[in-house]
Amino acid sequence: VDRLSPSADTLLSGSRVLHGVYVDDLFMFSLDSNALEVAQDEYLTAVVALGLPPKPSKVVRPCRVLDCIGWQVDGDQATVGMAPRALDALVRATRKFMAKGCGTGLQLSRVIGHWTWACLANRPSLSVFAACYRYAQMARHRSWTLWPSVINELSIVCGLAPLLYASLRISSIPFLTACDASESGVGVSQTPVPGDPLDLFSAGYVAPEPLD
Repeated sequence: VDRLSPSADTLLSGSRVLHGVYVDDLFMFSLDSNALEVAQDEYLTAVVALGLPPKPSKVVRPCRVLDCIGWQVDGDQATVGMAPRALDALVRATRKFMAKGCGTGLQLSRVIGHWTWACLANRPSLSVFAACYRYAQMARHRSWTLWPSVINELSIVCGLAPLLYASLRISSIPFLTACDASESGVGVSQTPVPGDPLDLFSAGYVAPEPLD
């Protein structure tokens, strides 16, 4: 019930403790620091008893800002997104890649892979990429001059970096909208959704097929 998942009730209230597991990492969230400390102590005691003591340097006691799985959860601002220092490093690396003026499709794929992880906090930002995907598919292991359209998309996503976070205070829109692209017509539909619209979607990201 208290494990984070696409279908779970994720409402934090009182002394409730939510937890998530990613490979061998466990992270917990609560509005009650005492309840969180008790839960963490119980977990540490249990894993030590099983002969699986955690690495001391990876144990983080209850705090208001936590870095986990490449993102930062800020309890004061109620936001989730890539840590600012990591995002700044990604912007610098991307600009260095653009300054070279050339690169293989595989190299660009690695850059886009890092941006994809950052953009998941604000998914509409993923719409920036089109030419980058095409370039990566066509260039593959060959080094080409970066297309102007690729440079443009990378410049745009660097500019969007400060917006790549999600606010935990914003409630979900109670309806879903679908539209089609047209220069002359209007094709839009909308329907109300009972409950939380986010429950209709999986939080998992399906990566494209790896390049040869």
